[in-house]
Amino acid sequence: MIALSVGDITKLGGTDFDSEAIVNAANNLLRAGSGVCGAIFNAAGSEKLQQACDAIAPCPTGEARLTPAFNLESEGVKAIIHAVGPIFSKSSPDEADVLLRATYQSCVLCAREAGLTSIAFPAISTGIYGFPEDRAARVSVRALKEVDDDAFTINLIAFSERSASYWRTAIDTEIL
Repeated sequence: MIALSVGDITKLGGTDFDSEAIVNAANNLLRAGSGVCGAIFNAAGSEKLQQACDAIAPCPTGEARLTPAFNLESEGVKAIIHAVGPIFSKSSPDEADVLLRATYQSCVLCAREAGLTSIAFPAISTGIYGFPEDRAARVSVRALKEVDDDAFTINLIAFSERSASYWRTAIDTEIL
């Protein structure tokens, strides 16, 4: 099941989009950054999360790594999945699509391997990595529909209504 909500991915408790895992839009070194990454590090506890990330870094583009949720456990989050999406300008658009697809699917696989049943995604690579939001929405929804099943819940968490509109359109139009 794929669901869409607008909100802050670090504040899941008490909302209609609880998830056992949240995805951090990470860099290859799994270092604290800005945007979604910075918000997740701040909410989880930067020092502890950075130590856990240092132990599993680096992470190649298209892959994902799992750490404990630390302070986010109070929001019902059991794990943070760090996913490295592509920098759009560093490859051809088709190559970027393949890498973004792999990133989303790696996150789901990582969560399932950890025994988790739900995951919350931000719009990976659409911030400072420059992936066009409408294109990223189509790629991500197509990738997630390929791995979707009834036993696993996928939550797309848009930070704004504008971002949600791209995902909403992709959910309504992307078919396998």
